[in-house]
Amino acid sequence: MDIYGIGRTPREADRLYRRQVERAWQTMVERGTASDPQVRDVIRDSWSRCLQLGIEPVGQRPRGQDGHGVLDALRDANADLLQATQNTWRVLGDILGQSQSCLLVSDANGTLLDVCGRSILLDRGARDCIAPGYTWSELSAGTNAVGTALALNAPAEVYSAEHFLSVAKIWSCSAAPVHDTLDGSILGVVDITSFGENHQSHCLALAVTAAHQIEQTLQSRELARAVQLLHWYQTHGQRWTQRAVIVLDRKGRVVTASDQARA
Repeated sequence: MDIYGIGRTPREADRLYRRQVERAWQTMVERGTASDPQVRDVIRDSWSRCLQLGIEPVGQRPRGQDGHGVLDALRDANADLLQATQNTWRVLGDILGQSQSCLLVSDANGTLLDVCGRSILLDRGARDCIAPGYTWSELSAGTNAVGTALALNAPAEVYSAEHFLSVAKIWSCSAAPVHDTLDGSILGVVDITSFGENHQSHCLALAVTAAHQIEQTLQSRELARAVQLLHWYQTHGQRWTQRAVIVLDRKGRVVTASDQARA
């Protein structure tokens, strides 16, 4: 798996790099191009995508969900992902709870479904749209770990000054996509976001580990459902001994089929 952000990865303590990025971002805003070689390739490429999308770096804020019940519907549609994330938060809670960091989970479109962390940090994040219902795809929120991880289909890390939107520059984030282990599709993103200069060097590794743990949890649940379907078919399949029968899982994938159906 490619991990964007590994290699020449800046630390918030690297003030020289941060100043270089700040100057490059200001030049990008003024000229409408992202070409400064001092900025990491993954960030510069994302800035270019955001410019092509017509995103406004200074005034734009991430898009929130409109309409009553929209967020509830999204959460219901991603109930398994949210439940698996809660298991992960129980493991990481003590680690992140001692720092100015929180755990985010988004759906496959970058819309935040849940944010876990200390209440004082959650309140601060909500002012900058780091809250359930806000969409952090690159199209909505410019360069950020959630959106850039989705754009690249790989883990990504974005430090404060590297964000495309000015509203996000007080935060740093590390994110990894969560995949369906059977077909490889993206189910969502897990992200560790930190306030100010509190982002730690191990946050990307934690995000990747959390994503893998969530994937394994979801895989185990899907396997259990497949076993239940097989048991049901073995118990009731004699009703249709003369007919072609195909048993599908929730995503329409074949679990088993009768001899007639196979023929």
